[in-house]
Amino acid sequence: MRNHNAPLTHDQILQVAPAVFGTDVHNSRSPRYQHIPTIEVVKALDDYGYGVSRAQQINSRGGDSSSHYARHLLTFRPKLGFSDNRVGDTVPEVVLINSHNGTCSYRLFAGMFRFVCANGLIVGDTFDGLTIQHRGDIIGEVMKGSRKVWDTIPALTTWYDKAMTTYLSPKEIGNFTEKAMTVRYGEDKPFNPNLLNHVRRDEDQGNSVWHVFNRIQENLMQGGIDGITATGRRSVSRPIARVTKDVVFNRKLWDVATEILEAA
Repeated sequence: MRNHNAPLTHDQILQVAPAVFGTDVHNSRSPRYQHIPTIEVVKALDDYGYGVSRAQQINSRGGDSSSHYARHLLTFRPKLGFSDNRVGDTVPEVVLINSHNGTCSYRLFAGMFRFVCANGLIVGDTFDGLTIQHRGDIIGEVMKGSRKVWDTIPALTTWYDKAMTTYLSPKEIGNFTEKAMTVRYGEDKPFNPNLLNHVRRDEDQGNSVWHVFNRIQENLMQGGIDGITATGRRSVSRPIARVTKDVVFNRKLWDVATEILEAA
């Protein structure tokens, strides 16, 4: 669930990410594990002036009880950022990932939400993310980490400006699609990589690194591309819906875009 007009309410977050409100410690955790419900972090960031713009949770396979521990993703932006603070056609965000079953620590990344296509871009290793263990002053560390991530926004703005004004040749675009293909499929090629450059909307026309990147990102993440399997069967690429893969692929794709931008 995402809302770019106003912060999500607690009820809206609960509908799609109940683990945010989980109060129990998973029985697999040791006594050293310090459980801080993510909702406490949400409240603290709310007091600091951040609102939740997106909430998502990994599908649980262990029944209803597992949903209270599962990995979940929230994105935050300053409350003024719901009506202002754009960088071109995007708005910067802080991405938080957590779980209460030991599958991950608190993790923070920079992100950008693009209004044109409702895509959430998660910045890769070019802008370091932060990992916070489940011990000590978790809320304080998340608050400090959020400020640190937000401090990368000027550099992110510079990256965006360069990507908007750097144009790629057909050969460079082909190189971009080839590298992007390996992000999701490795050495396999279930369809022609050039199909990742397909334009889905008029706003995505153009050969700047930014426009090509967004076309590739949406086609790779949203799926729906016809292809042929190794056995000769027709196939259609699937969308990426899982929190873990969303983050991993998004970050790797950002790094590919940065590599292409620096080489252009």
